Amino acid sequence: GQQAFLACRNLESVTIGTGLEKLGEGVFGGCNWYYNFPSGEAVYIGKILYTYKGTVSGEFTIKDGTVSIADNAFDGQKNMTSITIPQSVKYIGQYADCSSLKEVTLPENLLELGSSAFKGSGLTSVVIPNSMTYLGNAFNNCTNLKSITIGNGVKTIDYAAFEGCGIEEIVIPENVTDYGAAFSGNTMLKKLTILCKTPCSWYSLPDSLTEIYVPRDALDDFKSALPDYSDKIFAIA
Repeated sequence: GQQAFLACRNLESVTIGTGLEKLGEGVFGGCNWYYNFPSGEAVYIGKILYTYKGTVSGEFTIKDGTVSIADNAFDGQKNMTSITIPQSVKYIGQYADCSSLKEVTLPENLLELGSSAFKGSGLTSVVIPNSMTYLGNAFNNCTNLKSITIGNGVKTIDYAAFEGCGIEEIVIPENVTDYGAAFSGNTMLKKLTILCKTPCSWYSLPDSLTEIYVPRDALDDFKSALPDYSDKIFAIA
């Protein structure tokens, strides 16, 4: 769990089993095991990237075979401009503060992307892989983010997933069944294309929205579900 060994100052050595793939926030904070690592190096525990001790300047590459990136692993790394993540990574933890980060490619087998994982970063585009089924608010306040491609495996896009993002248009894949609150806090979206044929039970859409495109055979259903936007809803050509 989170902070499981927090402030265990006499802890000098850590060995974990090969089956452990995720760590919570601050598990080894305040432990001598962490303090004994030299500054300027990535700290790994088994196949988990725990953190980077020191400051990353420019590009950073995670070593091959890494399975997960722990919560807060890059918190405060304001000088990191790009990160290379190997295809072996399945889990990316929550919370980072990488305002200069402009480039990242998510692994094709990624399963989880933590809350605020890239919050406030300088990313301009991102592709969510088909392996993911849930998308939360990993990119909140990414004002430079103009392009998001969502993989066909995603079924849920959670509350405020695009809060504060700079996207002006987006496509919701046909397998997504829950996305009604995804645009809470977004003020830039102008064009929304929805490929799924069943409207959500409720919506929170930005005032900036001018066009909503839906499947032709579901046009009437969407107009009924969104009466305030009925004059902005059109059939996909």
